[in-house]
Amino acid sequence: MTEQDYQEEGFLVDDACLLHLDDCVEGYTDPGILVYNHNKIIDRLVYDGMGLDEAYEWVEMHVLPMASVGSGFVMLYAPREL
Repeated sequence: MTEQDYQEEGFLVDDACLLHLDDCVEGYTDPGILVYNHNKIIDRLVYDGMGLDEAYEWVEMHVLPMASVGSGFVMLYAPREL
């Protein structure tokens, strides 16, 4: 998908800022690139009604490819707390 396709689908706003996932932002890098928390995105999607496996697949297919759109974003991966 192109950047325009992502915007038309409602996933992006200005340089790969993911819509409806503001609470999943951990911070910014020195050059100002957004850092998203992978676990928080998964948790948010599950909270919104997706199954866990479906959420992981959705992130793999729809979120991670957007990391190279515009100025991109960074995904923070951390071990899940049990």
